[in-house]
Amino acid sequence: MDLNVIASVVVNTALAIHKQFGPGLLESAYEALMLHMLEQHGLEVRRQVPIPLIFNGVELGENTKIFLFFVFFVPFVRDYLALIYPKNIKS
Repeated sequence: MDLNVIASVVVNTALAIHKQFGPGLLESAYEALMLHMLEQHGLEVRRQVPIPLIFNGVELGENTKIFLFFVFFVPFVRDYLALIYPKNIKS
């Protein structure tokens, strides 16, 4: 899937959820709805993916999590981070 198509699916899905459910649900409910609907569109998505938090070369644990991570972006993210933090990224 093209990046623009993915972006369009994500935005339209978020708008559809908001239109149907409105404000007031817990964040975890919106997250579950987004995950379900994005998978229905054929996107491979992971929920609450832990990422290492590295500061000054010290790993501070995996307390930071990505809300929804699109598997499509793995090569792009890894390559981008390898350019910025070459000592911290394992291929």
